[in-house]
Amino acid sequence: MIAPTTSVQAAEKVVFTYNQFGQSLTIDELETFAETGKASSKLKFFLNVSGQDPEVARQFMTKNLKVNLRTADKILTILPGEYALFQAGQVIHTPDRKANMQALRSAILLSLSDDNQISFLEFLQKYPTSQLTVDGVRVAKVAGTIDGLIGGAEQASDGTGPLAVAKDILSSVICDCQTPQAAVR
Repeated sequence: MIAPTTSVQAAEKVVFTYNQFGQSLTIDELETFAETGKASSKLKFFLNVSGQDPEVARQFMTKNLKVNLRTADKILTILPGEYALFQAGQVIHTPDRKANMQALRSAILLSLSDDNQISFLEFLQKYPTSQLTVDGVRVAKVAGTIDGLIGGAEQASDGTGPLAVAKDILSSVICDCQTPQAAVR
């Protein structure tokens, strides 16, 4: 079930929260920052409050992840993929927190639809509501796993298979699991 390529409403504003702080930024401000490195005063304030290095934030926003559209579509429609969308909906969500999974899936597939690549900035640009909220604390924690996700996605393009890749990606992002130990008798 691949997303249609018809035009949909796209995000114009992103509300970043970081603990008790919040900052509303336009997609245009984020695009300018990603392309030129010039941050608006609001973005500078938010980066400062959150303790984020502007260059690291810029790299995170523009780093491309290569994923085959059909593979992504398959992964996002099986239970582990839907669970990942549910978890991601706790970090990135619609203003009213309704239809988060559908909005996330749509933004991902729309981003991949033209070139089988996605970046965080492109994801924000393709998000299908005029506004979205991003939990900065959680994004900062997740940002450290991006390289692992990229490696997993590259395996998907090598033909490892969507189920195996989904399992690897999900375990690296959401599972803080320990190996079960044999029961003592």
